[in-house]
Amino acid sequence: MVDHVIAHDELDESLPPATILNWTTEVEAWENDPSQPNPYEVRVALPTQAAVRRSLAEEEASDLAAGRDFALDVNVTPCVLIATGLDLEAEQRSVKVETSKLWLHSQDRQKTKLQLRNNALSWKIATWTQHQLLYTPAVVVLRRQDVQATENQTTARPVHEYPLWLPSQIKLQVPFDKRLAEIEWKLRLAQSDEALDGLRRNLQVRSHLFKFKDRFVRGQHANTWARNAIATVQARIDACAEEYRASYGALVSLGVILKKVGWQQQLLPLAQADIREISEGEEGDSEGRRRLSWIWRTMGVAGIEGSAAKCVQHAHQRIADARAASAAAAIASGINM
Repeated sequence: MVDHVIAHDELDESLPPATILNWTTEVEAWENDPSQPNPYEVRVALPTQAAVRRSLAEEEASDLAAGRDFALDVNVTPCVLIATGLDLEAEQRSVKVETSKLWLHSQDRQKTKLQLRNNALSWKIATWTQHQLLYTPAVVVLRRQDVQATENQTTARPVHEYPLWLPSQIKLQVPFDKRLAEIEWKLRLAQSDEALDGLRRNLQVRSHLFKFKDRFVRGQHANTWARNAIATVQARIDACAEEYRASYGALVSLGVILKKVGWQQQLLPLAQADIREISEGEEGDSEGRRRLSWIWRTMGVAGIEGSAAKCVQHAHQRIADARAASAAAAIASGINM
């Protein structure tokens, strides 16, 4: 129980006492009377990639009406180009994971399915590249250099390793319209927020599954089911971590291009040791000195953009999570006694 209480207290210490008092009052009121507003519900819409894409599309519509639009293709606008590039990158990560699962004696059906998926992805990238050349024609120089650097390789490069040359990958190597970098910046911020949210959510799910398995699961069949369920959640955790790392790396490059500052106070490099549940300290921490991972303390994009309402929502959710974990641990401790 101590580790949950410490996590709760550590969050408490990072926020104004008046804010903590108001939230505690809300939680206790709801616990005593469920008809009161639920403090665990999200009340402010946090940024998502879908919301950012909609916002960018609306901006493009306004620019078009004002004669400021710089789209060169009626079907593939700058927003569509960059957003599709991020989708292709995500598919590359997925294919990479599927490829790693194959082994020498995998069934032909599995190999065929993966090969067809590789073929489809290769075609998508080739099609997208043609549109990309309209907006960043200088990227042909980077592609030529890449071909020359890999032409002596004895095996073909896997499709999941194809460089897409998004603005974050181009960096300052060749000139391109910085408005494309601004679009990617906004999408990457939302991507990082979603990845962290997914990471936290699945870490909580995994924690509950472990506890459920330890306390209630008996027998070979039930244990197999539990292990498979935990493996599925672990795969989601790994995917969220990889997505965040890709997003963070892109933000580092874009921050240099666009001269963005301050964002690294909220978004940090994700080490493997950071991927732990809210009550779990770093390896080597003593029981009384457990340190909360930064993924549970960060305000994310809300902290970067200075949105007061969203900052409050983020902090409120973290406090609610910590309080719930602390209360659950206290109940479990009482049961075990």
